[in-house]
Amino acid sequence: MRMRLFEKWMMRSPVRRWMLRRVEVPRVLDGVDLPAGARVLEIGCGDGYGALLLRRRAPAAEVVALDLDPAMLRHARRMLARPPRRLRGAGARPVALVCGDATALAFPDASFDAVVLFGMLHHVTRWREAVREVYRVLAPGGVFALEEALLADRPLWLNRWWGHVPFEAADLRQTLTSVGLRVERFEEGTLLPMCYVRAVKAEGGGEPPIPPGGRSLTLASGDPGTRPEGPRAPPHKGLLMPRTGPLAPPPKLNSPKSRILRLTAATS
Repeated sequence: MRMRLFEKWMMRSPVRRWMLRRVEVPRVLDGVDLPAGARVLEIGCGDGYGALLLRRRAPAAEVVALDLDPAMLRHARRMLARPPRRLRGAGARPVALVCGDATALAFPDASFDAVVLFGMLHHVTRWREAVREVYRVLAPGGVFALEEALLADRPLWLNRWWGHVPFEAADLRQTLTSVGLRVERFEEGTLLPMCYVRAVKAEGGGEPPIPPGGRSLTLASGDPGTRPEGPRAPPHKGLLMPRTGPLAPPPKLNSPKSRILRLTAATS
Protein backbone atom coordinates (compact mmCIF):
# COMPACT_ATOMS: atom_id res chain seq x y z
CA MET A 1 0.00 0.00 0.00
CA ARG A 2 1.49 3.33 -1.03
CA MET A 3 0.95 6.46 1.02
CA ARG A 4 -1.06 9.47 -0.05
CA LEU A 5 0.76 12.65 -1.08
CA PHE A 6 0.01 14.34 2.23
CA GLU A 7 1.46 11.40 4.15
CA LYS A 8 4.59 11.47 2.00
CA TRP A 9 5.00 15.15 2.80
CA MET A 10 4.52 14.45 6.50
CA MET A 11 7.13 11.67 6.42
CA ARG A 12 9.66 14.21 5.12
CA SER A 13 8.67 17.04 7.45
CA PRO A 14 10.85 18.50 10.24
CA VAL A 15 8.29 17.26 12.80
CA ARG A 16 8.61 13.66 11.61
CA ARG A 17 12.39 13.87 11.61
CA TRP A 18 12.37 15.27 15.13
CA MET A 19 10.13 12.41 16.22
CA LEU A 20 12.44 9.85 14.65
CA ARG A 21 15.53 11.40 16.20
CA ARG A 22 14.23 12.09 19.70
CA VAL A 23 11.49 9.49 20.26
CA GLU A 24 11.08 6.66 17.77
CA VAL A 25 14.62 5.45 17.10
CA PRO A 26 15.73 5.63 20.78
CA ARG A 27 12.60 3.80 21.99
CA VAL A 28 12.54 1.17 19.24
CA LEU A 29 16.23 0.34 19.71
CA ASP A 30 16.06 0.33 23.50
CA GLY A 31 17.63 -2.95 24.59
CA VAL A 32 18.69 -3.90 21.04
CA ASP A 33 22.39 -4.74 20.64
CA LEU A 34 23.83 -3.96 17.19
CA PRO A 35 27.51 -4.97 17.33
CA ALA A 36 30.12 -4.41 14.65
CA GLY A 37 29.27 -6.35 11.52
CA ALA A 38 25.59 -6.73 12.38
CA ARG A 39 23.25 -6.83 9.37
CA VAL A 40 20.24 -4.55 9.85
CA LEU A 41 17.17 -4.22 7.61
CA GLU A 42 14.85 -1.23 7.87
CA ILE A 43 11.46 -1.85 6.24
CA GLY A 44 9.66 1.28 5.04
CA CYS A 45 12.68 3.60 5.04
CA GLY A 46 10.88 6.56 3.43
CA ASP A 47 13.29 9.41 2.75
CA GLY A 48 16.23 7.67 4.43
CA TYR A 49 16.43 9.77 7.60
CA GLY A 50 15.77 6.74 9.79
CA ALA A 51 18.53 4.80 8.02
CA LEU A 52 20.98 7.60 8.81
CA LEU A 53 19.95 7.45 12.47
CA LEU A 54 20.41 3.67 12.45
CA ARG A 55 23.90 4.10 11.04
CA ARG A 56 24.74 6.67 13.70
CA ARG A 57 23.47 4.29 16.39
CA ALA A 58 25.46 1.37 14.97
CA PRO A 59 28.29 2.84 12.87
CA ALA A 60 29.93 -0.53 12.18
CA ALA A 61 26.71 -2.30 11.17
CA GLU A 62 25.60 -3.03 7.61
CA VAL A 63 22.31 -1.21 7.03
CA VAL A 64 19.89 -2.08 4.21
CA ALA A 65 16.92 0.28 3.77
CA LEU A 66 13.85 -0.99 1.88
CA ASP A 67 10.77 0.82 0.58
CA LEU A 68 8.00 -0.05 -1.87
CA ASP A 69 7.81 3.43 -3.42
CA PRO A 70 10.56 4.35 -5.94
CA ALA A 71 9.74 8.05 -5.47
CA MET A 72 10.52 7.84 -1.74
CA LEU A 73 13.74 5.98 -2.51
CA ARG A 74 14.82 8.82 -4.79
CA HIS A 75 14.41 11.15 -1.82
CA ALA A 76 16.39 8.67 0.29
CA ARG A 77 19.20 8.58 -2.26
CA ARG A 78 19.51 12.36 -2.05
CA MET A 79 19.31 12.26 1.76
CA LEU A 80 22.15 9.75 1.98
CA ALA A 81 24.28 11.63 -0.51
CA ARG A 82 23.75 14.99 1.25
CA PRO A 83 22.73 14.27 4.85
CA PRO A 84 21.75 16.96 7.36
CA ARG A 85 24.69 18.56 9.15
CA ARG A 86 23.95 16.80 12.45
CA LEU A 87 24.20 13.38 10.75
CA ARG A 88 27.23 13.93 8.55
CA GLY A 89 29.95 11.40 9.12
CA ALA A 90 27.59 9.14 11.09
CA GLY A 91 28.96 5.69 10.48
CA ALA A 92 31.77 4.42 8.33
CA ARG A 93 29.77 1.85 6.36
CA PRO A 94 27.43 2.72 3.48
CA VAL A 95 23.67 2.17 3.32
CA ALA A 96 22.13 0.03 0.58
CA LEU A 97 18.75 1.16 -0.78
CA VAL A 98 16.37 -1.55 -2.00
CA CYS A 99 12.97 -1.17 -3.68
CA GLY A 100 10.83 -4.11 -2.64
CA ASP A 101 7.67 -5.53 -1.10
CA ALA A 102 7.56 -6.20 2.65
CA THR A 103 5.33 -9.22 2.05
CA ALA A 104 7.85 -10.87 -0.30
CA LEU A 105 11.35 -9.83 0.73
CA ALA A 106 13.98 -10.58 -1.92
CA PHE A 107 16.61 -11.79 0.57
CA PRO A 108 17.75 -15.30 1.50
CA ASP A 109 16.63 -16.93 4.73
CA ALA A 110 18.50 -15.81 7.87
CA SER A 111 20.05 -12.78 6.13
CA PHE A 112 19.78 -10.22 8.96
CA ASP A 113 20.63 -9.90 12.63
CA ALA A 114 17.95 -7.26 13.16
CA VAL A 115 14.86 -5.97 11.34
CA VAL A 116 13.39 -2.62 12.37
CA LEU A 117 10.44 -0.52 11.28
CA PHE A 118 9.02 2.76 12.44
CA GLY A 119 5.23 2.86 12.20
CA MET A 120 4.75 1.40 8.72
CA LEU A 121 3.01 -1.95 9.31
CA HIS A 122 -0.46 -0.36 9.27
CA HIS A 123 0.26 0.68 5.67
CA VAL A 124 0.57 -2.99 4.60
CA THR A 125 -2.73 -4.66 3.72
CA ARG A 126 -1.27 -8.17 4.16
CA TRP A 127 0.69 -7.22 7.25
CA ARG A 128 0.70 -10.77 8.67
CA GLU A 129 2.60 -11.93 5.60
CA ALA A 130 5.11 -9.15 6.23
CA VAL A 131 5.63 -10.42 9.79
CA ARG A 132 6.16 -13.94 8.45
CA GLU A 133 8.76 -12.61 6.01
CA VAL A 134 10.55 -10.81 8.84
CA TYR A 135 10.82 -14.12 10.68
CA ARG A 136 12.19 -15.81 7.55
CA VAL A 137 14.98 -13.29 6.89
CA LEU A 138 16.03 -13.04 10.55
CA ALA A 139 19.01 -15.12 11.61
CA PRO A 140 18.53 -17.33 14.69
CA GLY A 141 18.80 -15.04 17.71
CA GLY A 142 17.91 -12.04 15.52
CA VAL A 143 15.71 -9.21 16.78
CA PHE A 144 12.56 -7.67 15.29
CA ALA A 145 12.14 -4.19 16.82
CA LEU A 146 9.26 -1.95 15.83
CA GLU A 147 6.99 0.93 16.65
CA GLU A 148 3.40 0.59 15.45
CA ALA A 149 0.04 2.34 15.54
CA LEU A 150 -2.86 0.39 17.07
CA LEU A 151 -5.86 1.54 15.07
CA ALA A 152 -8.49 -1.13 15.74
CA ASP A 153 -10.11 0.92 18.52
CA ARG A 154 -10.07 4.20 16.58
CA PRO A 155 -13.31 5.54 15.02
CA LEU A 156 -13.84 4.02 11.57
CA TRP A 157 -14.14 7.42 9.90
CA LEU A 158 -10.45 7.99 10.58
CA ASN A 159 -9.59 5.26 8.09
CA ARG A 160 -12.12 6.05 5.37
CA TRP A 161 -9.72 8.51 3.77
CA TRP A 162 -6.37 7.26 5.06
CA GLY A 163 -6.99 3.61 4.21
CA HIS A 164 -4.81 2.37 7.08
CA VAL A 165 -5.06 -1.24 8.23
CA PRO A 166 -6.65 -1.38 11.69
CA PHE A 167 -5.42 -3.97 14.17
CA GLU A 168 -5.10 -4.06 17.93
CA ALA A 169 -2.39 -5.12 20.36
CA ALA A 170 -3.73 -8.68 20.70
CA ASP A 171 -3.66 -9.12 16.90
CA LEU A 172 -0.04 -8.02 16.66
CA ARG A 173 1.17 -10.00 19.66
CA GLN A 174 -0.52 -13.21 18.52
CA THR A 175 0.78 -12.84 14.97
CA LEU A 176 4.33 -12.41 16.25
CA THR A 177 4.12 -15.54 18.39
CA SER A 178 2.27 -17.56 15.73
CA VAL A 179 5.15 -17.22 13.26
CA GLY A 180 7.65 -18.32 15.91
CA LEU A 181 8.95 -15.08 17.43
CA ARG A 182 9.38 -14.73 21.19
CA VAL A 183 8.00 -11.39 22.39
CA GLU A 184 10.35 -9.88 24.97
CA ARG A 185 8.83 -6.40 25.11
CA PHE A 186 5.36 -5.10 24.28
CA GLU A 187 4.95 -1.57 25.59
CA GLU A 188 1.71 0.25 24.81
CA GLY A 189 1.44 4.03 24.86
CA THR A 190 -0.74 5.81 27.39
CA LEU A 191 -1.63 8.98 25.46
CA LEU A 192 -1.34 7.77 21.86
CA PRO A 193 -2.47 4.43 20.33
CA MET A 194 1.12 3.28 19.78
CA CYS A 195 3.20 0.31 20.86
CA TYR A 196 6.91 -0.48 21.04
CA VAL A 197 7.82 -4.11 20.50
CA ARG A 198 10.93 -6.28 20.63
CA ALA A 199 10.68 -9.92 19.53
CA VAL A 200 13.43 -12.49 19.04
CA LYS A 201 13.81 -15.46 16.73
CA ALA A 202 14.87 -18.44 18.83
CA GLU A 203 18.31 -19.97 18.30
CA GLY A 204 17.92 -22.79 15.82
CA GLY A 205 14.60 -21.33 14.62
CA GLY A 206 13.58 -22.62 11.21
CA GLU A 207 10.55 -22.14 9.02
CA PRO A 208 7.46 -20.49 10.55
CA PRO A 209 4.95 -23.08 11.78
CA ILE A 210 2.38 -24.27 9.25
CA PRO A 211 -1.19 -24.99 10.34
CA PRO A 212 -1.95 -28.76 10.11
CA GLY A 213 -3.01 -29.67 6.59
CA GLY A 214 -2.32 -26.14 5.40
CA ARG A 215 -5.63 -24.99 6.92
CA SER A 216 -6.23 -21.40 7.95
CA LEU A 217 -5.06 -20.26 11.35
CA THR A 218 -7.56 -17.95 13.03
CA LEU A 219 -5.89 -14.97 14.67
CA ALA A 220 -7.11 -12.62 17.36
CA SER A 221 -9.10 -10.39 15.04
CA GLY A 222 -10.93 -13.35 13.50
CA ASP A 223 -9.27 -12.66 10.15
CA PRO A 224 -7.71 -15.95 9.01
CA GLY A 225 -4.09 -16.10 8.04
CA THR A 226 -3.31 -19.03 5.74
CA ARG A 227 -0.28 -20.77 4.44
CA PRO A 228 -0.73 -23.36 1.66
CA GLU A 229 0.94 -26.71 1.63
CA GLY A 230 3.86 -27.36 -0.66
CA PRO A 231 7.15 -25.55 -1.35
CA ARG A 232 7.56 -21.84 -0.73
CA ALA A 233 6.95 -19.65 -3.76
CA PRO A 234 10.07 -17.87 -5.07
CA PRO A 235 10.63 -14.48 -3.43
CA HIS A 236 9.46 -11.30 -5.07
CA LYS A 237 12.16 -9.76 -7.20
CA GLY A 238 12.92 -6.58 -5.30
CA LEU A 239 14.64 -3.70 -7.04
CA LEU A 240 17.78 -1.79 -6.16
CA MET A 241 18.15 1.94 -6.70
CA PRO A 242 21.08 2.76 -9.00
CA ARG A 243 22.44 6.27 -9.36
CA THR A 244 20.95 6.71 -12.82
CA GLY A 245 18.91 4.73 -15.31
CA PRO A 246 16.16 2.17 -14.72
CA LEU A 247 15.74 0.07 -11.62
CA ALA A 248 17.57 -3.24 -11.67
CA PRO A 249 16.98 -6.59 -9.91
CA PRO A 250 19.06 -7.16 -6.76
CA PRO A 251 21.97 -9.56 -6.36
CA LYS A 252 22.33 -11.92 -3.46
CA LEU A 253 23.18 -10.23 -0.19
CA ASN A 254 26.93 -10.25 0.53
CA SER A 255 27.71 -11.83 -2.86
CA PRO A 256 31.27 -11.05 -4.07
CA LYS A 257 29.78 -9.90 -7.37
CA SER A 258 27.09 -7.86 -5.68
CA ARG A 259 26.11 -4.71 -7.49
CA ILE A 260 24.17 -3.25 -4.58
CA LEU A 261 24.54 0.48 -4.75
CA ARG A 262 26.53 1.73 -1.79
CA LEU A 263 25.65 5.27 -0.83
CA THR A 264 28.09 6.86 1.56
CA ALA A 265 27.05 10.02 3.38
CA ALA A 266 29.16 13.08 2.67
CA THR A 267 31.52 13.97 5.46
CA SER A 268 31.94 17.47 6.76
